Amino acid sequence: MLRIGGMASNNGDSSSDELDLFADPTQEELAINAQRRADSLAAQQAARSAPAHTTEQRRRAYLMSGPAKRNKLHWLPHVWSADECARIALAVNSHTAPVAASTSASHGHGRAGGRDPSGWTTDRHDSFPTTDVPVADLQPDLAAFIVSSLTDRVLGPAAAATGFLPSDLVFLDLFIVLYDADHGGQRSLDEHTDGCLLSFNVLINAPSDFTGGGTFFSSLPSSGAAAMPETQMPETQTPAMPVPMGYLAMLGQGDCVVHDSKLPHAGREVTRGRRMICVGFVESRRSAAAAAASGKRPVADLLRPTAPRP
Repeated sequence: MLRIGGMASNNGDSSSDELDLFADPTQEELAINAQRRADSLAAQQAARSAPAHTTEQRRRAYLMSGPAKRNKLHWLPHVWSADECARIALAVNSHTAPVAASTSASHGHGRAGGRDPSGWTTDRHDSFPTTDVPVADLQPDLAAFIVSSLTDRVLGPAAAATGFLPSDLVFLDLFIVLYDADHGGQRSLDEHTDGCLLSFNVLINAPSDFTGGGTFFSSLPSSGAAAMPETQMPETQTPAMPVPMGYLAMLGQGDCVVHDSKLPHAGREVTRGRRMICVGFVESRRSAAAAAASGKRPVADLLRPTAPRP
């Protein structure tokens, strides 16, 4: 007999050679299937818990870790001091000028079209452009300080929180973003995800310089429970604003929030003043190298001195 649905068998007797499509599995077959499922689950668990010896193994382990680990915000207080923030803001302001309505991105994520005469760019990101300045375009000493300080103060803690080594991670992009309600500039950014592994932003100016703003995470509970227990929030962290759904992260000056790049997020509208943040896209080295092969160089490479021409 050939039984489909249970274990296949054939006793060699043509007189009893029949096809039974709906036979119930035997107790032996049930036990075998149960053992197979248990072995499969054990193998998956072993793959997740096995030591990851390479960057790509750690990357896979992180991507397989699921929402409990990936849908979480990591708060880093005082990444930059008030003096360091003031130095960065002064340098950015000297590099740029107030954004005019005719050349800047408007409300939401509208496109302005290129690099305006002030030094701000508005077309570096195709789907969700920001009004920004690449860190590599700033004065070399300041750009080097930004990269080195964020490497030590953000990449290290972010790596520890997500199961990487600090040497695994690099900046794929690093730029200063401006939300400006006073000069007809870009006030907000629609919900989106980023094309990298991790993302972060650091607030450069003081919260008293603007009204509104913040980074909104629609898929997190409004209590922020999926982010960090309230008792562990940094002293400079303003409590989450009351919103019907989602979590609105409001940073203090110099504070940083790191999150999975695929966690949907948006820049809430600034209704008064200017909000200046430093945004970073973080990738594993091999993935960043693949991006470089397609023409996008990691930030650290952009800051390396060019060899003098002969």
